[in-house]
Amino acid sequence: MDKLKELYQKIILQHNRHPQNFGELTSPTVVAEDSNPICGDEMKITLLIDTSGIIQDIRFRARGCALNMASGSLMTELVKLKSVFEVKRLTGQIRAALLENENLDVFDELGDYGIFRHTIKYPVRIKCVLLAWDTLLKGIEQWATIQQNDGE
Repeated sequence: MDKLKELYQKIILQHNRHPQNFGELTSPTVVAEDSNPICGDEMKITLLIDTSGIIQDIRFRARGCALNMASGSLMTELVKLKSVFEVKRLTGQIRAALLENENLDVFDELGDYGIFRHTIKYPVRIKCVLLAWDTLLKGIEQWATIQQNDGE
């Protein structure tokens, strides 16, 4: 299979054209934004996280390449109704797999998101895939700060 065709497989193109959870929540707990100035990708995530740390709802807006859009779409499906602690652990595993080629088996457990395992062959595109996760972590950090300040 041609390398570019492998990278932009059907599932990536499908989520690029018809992203899941696209848009913004009307009353989010936190809003996080990030970008990749090198390629111009942008990501905005709105989260509804309850006081026990469960992501009740999530929406995203993205601009940029198909990998950025598809990663945001698939990521929102993975993290909905998970705890912030689970999500932080999962983010660490995905980052280690893509950036350090560690524990690539994590992709076997991620359903459709496992398609991003092929990004390892294209190091310049890894940031496109990780932008959604980096933005999500910013949102979780904001939530943690809010929780800490409310407890004082």
